[in-house]
Amino acid sequence: MPGKPRSDKEPTTVRIARAHRDLLVREAGDEGKLASFVSNEVVPQWLDLRRSREGRTRPEIANVLRVTTDRIMAYLRKSPEWISEALQDVQWYQDAESVFGERVHHFEDEKVFLSSRFVPLLLRRILRILKTGRKVFLVIDSGTTTFWLFRKLAGELLMLGAEEAILRDLVIVTNNIAGVVSYMSAGKLKPKGEPEKKLSDFVECKVLPGRVLADYAALTGPETEGALKALRGANPDACFIGLVVGNWIWLPRGDEMAGTGWDPAHYYPVPLAREHELHRHLELKQEFIAGSDEIYVCSPLPKIFVKSSLPAINQAFQQGSTTAHTYHQVPIDAAKRNALKLISTVRLSPEKDLLYAHSAKLVTAYSQESNELLSSFVENDIPQVPSLLFGFDGLTDKSREEQRKIEFPHDYTQAPKFMADFFGAAV
Repeated sequence: MPGKPRSDKEPTTVRIARAHRDLLVREAGDEGKLASFVSNEVVPQWLDLRRSREGRTRPEIANVLRVTTDRIMAYLRKSPEWISEALQDVQWYQDAESVFGERVHHFEDEKVFLSSRFVPLLLRRILRILKTGRKVFLVIDSGTTTFWLFRKLAGELLMLGAEEAILRDLVIVTNNIAGVVSYMSAGKLKPKGEPEKKLSDFVECKVLPGRVLADYAALTGPETEGALKALRGANPDACFIGLVVGNWIWLPRGDEMAGTGWDPAHYYPVPLAREHELHRHLELKQEFIAGSDEIYVCSPLPKIFVKSSLPAINQAFQQGSTTAHTYHQVPIDAAKRNALKLISTVRLSPEKDLLYAHSAKLVTAYSQESNELLSSFVENDIPQVPSLLFGFDGLTDKSREEQRKIEFPHDYTQAPKFMADFFGAAV
């Protein structure tokens, strides 16, 4: 059967050229000429090739590609971070006709921003732990938010290179297929200061076995859960750091959490997921959390429900769509209460940001942590590590209607009552 009609999107090459033009101008030795070449020659030639490929001979096509390659390779060799980003952009999962392919661009600017702020801090924390002699397993959940974190992580590791030989005691563990493909692209490159080695030679990446869910670019199932549990059991002295996401994030107080031992006055970030006999997202996320010493629940702001009851959330979903799912909280033992940290963003402008009021609710929930210095995230033991809420101003130049489409990409969340009741948003 023919696939769904594909939307007209800019060719990946154009997106790369535009996204990195400023970087080229700032860092390239031949700034103006190279930036001009990319903008005025490479992109038009590539577009022309796409339009008239059938009318070109192979030597003509090869010559265009050869000229392009020769002119920019000198710069690419100097900047592994640039080529890492470019390689990772040219991947099947970006435009695939799948749930992942559809969602990877939801909140894209915010996810990229969140990754750019959080990952360097996380790496500093990991390096501090490694220097105490403990091995670190960084366990990364599947999902589009963690995909962007994965991309940033690979680029940061490339730039550390030989300066941090201790990174050989860092192991990345994941069920995120898209993240693994991204890492494979970066893993072929040589880190800064390591001319004889590739990234994958000294930062190990383990892929958890399991059932392939092509729609979600993920591996799940009892085999995945068992492999993660076995890895934890085989490394009792290591530090396991989990990066976990959810379809949505619920922020209840301790007195709303199941079981005893929760601080009734504290708010906890709880991933929400659907129950599914085959997909088993709920069960795997439970294992991610149970097996981790530190848990960072990562999410863009529009996916976080603050001071709302779970029954009310599900009722609103059911009213908004006849095909809506019921979401369940991932079961979490109260013993993990001091290890759960939220990583997200807040909006900054009361006049311009549609979700400013929602941000204010989130900041209030974490008011006891709001004045913590970022250095405390790196240096403190996990009970004293603050959640991180980064100020994001990437939407202030857009109208309220444009923001609505970005902040609420699903039709069933765009109802005025839903936006107002749960996110304080009025268009």
